[in-house]
Amino acid sequence: MRSKTIMNRNIKRIWAVAALAVVIIGAAAGYFIWNQQQTAQAQSSETTLYTSKVKQGSITLSVSGSGTLTAGKERSLAFSTSGTVAEVNVQVGDVVKQGQELAKLVPSEELQVNLTSAQQELASAQEDLQTLKGNAAANIANAQLALASAQKAVIDAKSDLIQPGMVRCDQDTIDVYYYAYKTAKEKLDALGAGVGDMDYYNRVILPAKNAAASAYATYEYCFGYTDYEISSSQATLSLEEANLTLAQEKLDTLMKNNGLDPVELAAAENKVAVAQFAFDQAKEKLAGMTLTAPFDGTILSVAGNPGDSADTNAFITIADLAHPLVEFSIDETDMDKISVGETAEVTFDALPDLTFTGKVLRINPELQTSGGYNVVTGVIQLDLSGMQNPPTLRKGLSASVTLIQASAEDVLLVPVQAVRDLGNGKYGVFVVGNDGATSLKFVQIGLMDAASAEVKSGLSLGETVSTGDVQTK
Repeated sequence: MRSKTIMNRNIKRIWAVAALAVVIIGAAAGYFIWNQQQTAQAQSSETTLYTSKVKQGSITLSVSGSGTLTAGKERSLAFSTSGTVAEVNVQVGDVVKQGQELAKLVPSEELQVNLTSAQQELASAQEDLQTLKGNAAANIANAQLALASAQKAVIDAKSDLIQPGMVRCDQDTIDVYYYAYKTAKEKLDALGAGVGDMDYYNRVILPAKNAAASAYATYEYCFGYTDYEISSSQATLSLEEANLTLAQEKLDTLMKNNGLDPVELAAAENKVAVAQFAFDQAKEKLAGMTLTAPFDGTILSVAGNPGDSADTNAFITIADLAHPLVEFSIDETDMDKISVGETAEVTFDALPDLTFTGKVLRINPELQTSGGYNVVTGVIQLDLSGMQNPPTLRKGLSASVTLIQASAEDVLLVPVQAVRDLGNGKYGVFVVGNDGATSLKFVQIGLMDAASAEVKSGLSLGETVSTGDVQTK
């Protein structure tokens, strides 16, 4: 029971404190308004107070700078090779259409031959690629045959494999050959050495020696294999097994790639790509002997006449002046007031009575120095679509640029001197009644420049407001 009583007392204290706070805040606000009114009345008794009417009008927040007209697009055109100028079909100032022929060189037989050769190389490479792709089924069949042959070769090599200790003939054959050798040897031994009689040696003993040697060689051949024969048979088996592995891998590769060897396919495709590049280069070089307009535009310069020698430097310069750009600069202190997409108004020094509009197309990220000051630079895309018979705008025209941050039309306006900042985003205006007394009204302010403020709510058109001791227009 005691704890509940204490809790109730605490709640009552909290409510009491809250109520006191509300009273204090209300009193402070009332005091502020009363003080403002007293101050205004005091000033009115001591100095002349000026007034202004709430008007309807427009307000614009903008920044100003300078600019220079540039072409929407500009291109320098050069021949692809050196030669003699055959034709020049334009002069400076001419307006041309995209694709229009501007100038050409005397035809080159060498470039035509190069193009024909490159075209033939490309056709050959393409044909080889198509042949390779067309042999896919045959490739698989041949790989299967090669695998079968490799398998048989391994079987044969295993059958012919000689191991150490193996004999070439059966035991009966070995015995026969051994008996033949023994007989020949005994016959030879029985003849003696045959010393002193050469004729006897050649006729009798030498043939007996050869017969004994031949019989022994036959016996030894039949009795076993040489080390060379053993190692050679083992090497043959290893080779055939390796060939079998390769044959199996090739068949597997073909089966996985629709009958095409990826390495061969890549090589053939690369050959086509190289030939295509060479053909394109040859075609471009031949075509480059004629200069054509890459877009609708105006000819700015021509570097020669028919009969002149020309190299690969710029021969004709063309610019798109129908979609002009303005390169502008604004003081760095106003850089927070500009953004891509903002509306721009441009007036050229040479055409002071015309105002052109456009949009900010690009703002460069790095500040530049101009006349000792840091400036923000960017590009404006002018819009000439709304102008009837727009004048000719020449590259390099100087201009004054206004970038519009925000604007409002047909809104209520008061002089900025009439607006009182009450803090925390709150504003007030002293309204002068018919009896000359002033009263503070809370207002909602919109756009505000150095002279006027937009009033979104709180005042009515025609009301009189105090501007203090500042006289306004």
